[in-house]
Amino acid sequence: MSADRVEQFRADIAASPDALARLLDGFVAPDLAGRRRFLFTGLGSSRFAAQLVAAQVQHHGGSAWVESAGTSAATPSADDLVLFAISASGRTREVLDAAAAHQGRSLVIAVTNDPASALAETADAVLPLRAGVEASGIAGRSFRATIAALALATGIAEDSTLRPAVDAIAGRLATADAWAPPIVAALDGAPAIDVLADAALIGLAEQAALMLREAPRSPAHAFDTADWLHTGVYLAWAGHQILALAGGPVDDEVAATLARRGAGWSIVPAHPGDAISRAIVESVVAEVVAERLWRLVDAL
Repeated sequence: MSADRVEQFRADIAASPDALARLLDGFVAPDLAGRRRFLFTGLGSSRFAAQLVAAQVQHHGGSAWVESAGTSAATPSADDLVLFAISASGRTREVLDAAAAHQGRSLVIAVTNDPASALAETADAVLPLRAGVEASGIAGRSFRATIAALALATGIAEDSTLRPAVDAIAGRLATADAWAPPIVAALDGAPAIDVLADAALIGLAEQAALMLREAPRSPAHAFDTADWLHTGVYLAWAGHQILALAGGPVDDEVAATLARRGAGWSIVPAHPGDAISRAIVESVVAEVVAERLWRLVDAL
């Protein structure tokens, strides 16, 4: 790992407010031709972003689901279906294959940071992410842009509801020296880290855990908070660390369990507002923590 790449990651994060504003300023809603069944496909951060949006579409009574682009049991194409094929690069082979399987019947919309990519060329419409080049190679800005673009395209968010997130991200970054050091100190050197969030925000937890794995190579994994009490709790002994995204219905039970077992935890306060805005704003927390942990690793 080089200090240069850590600096690139820091710069990528710092440019997040401008990137989100750029997406909102340039967003044009695609014509869905009356289709209201939404299938999202992607890998990694793309899939995590889609999970957040699909949960909210379902919560509002709509029909939406997420598939890994690599699944061997994919949903077949259909006349009433919109496929959002998500790949920031526009070159992910599995996403290209998924899009090809729906061409000519489903409405295929490419969600990509490269409007001239192979994915864009094969789609019926394109949602440009406008995230800019992420020099570190780590998908942070494109993750936030994917959430926003999908939420706007499916109609579960409007510009007016997402626009405040631009300043909220800037605020989180401006105050990082106050909130980040205790989290960094707790996670530094931890033998295992569980990132917990309510099931509706599991995509945010998955993204946070990925940031901790991809940058400082920390052993982090994501859990639905309620499910963690049934599946992840068995390893939560002294030394084990929890990064909890606050607001789940069983947070108090998790706190009591950790107190009994001697494991440590850090809490990310919930950003006020709807779940989509919350996911967009709070995603920068794990990135800042990951960047600072990466500096510690790189200094060894």
